[in-house]
Amino acid sequence: MYQYFRVIFAVVTVATFLSTGVQAQVAQAWVARYNGSGNGEDQANAVAVDSAGNVYVTGFSYGTLSDYATIKYDSSGNQLWAARYNGPGNDEDRANAMAVDAAGNVYVTGESWDSGVTDYATIKYDSSGNQVWVRALQRPW
Repeated sequence: MYQYFRVIFAVVTVATFLSTGVQAQVAQAWVARYNGSGNGEDQANAVAVDSAGNVYVTGFSYGTLSDYATIKYDSSGNQLWAARYNGPGNDEDRANAMAVDAAGNVYVTGESWDSGVTDYATIKYDSSGNQVWVRALQRPW
């Protein structure tokens, strides 16, 4: 039986620059770990921070197959919400990039497989982690 290692999903550090501006002292502020529902591999692919210091992490998390996993942490490292996306093909889904707008909406994009064909899916979540919409783009070939 394979043993999966839990991946550190987010590590946030705070840098304080010395008066010279050349050297930096780094102190770990907090560490948060995410273990998805499948208790399998979880991988972070993108991180964003909003103006309030909330940290957003997205990537994928294995259950039976991989799904997008997006997590919001407050500035102290407490998990506020986690959202998963399993595409219509019920196949491999992996988020690769994200952005957060001034209103706290989160946009996540990546690959979504359907019967061996890679599609692309972009999801908008509101600031509470509710899915607002999904837009998919199928490859033309």
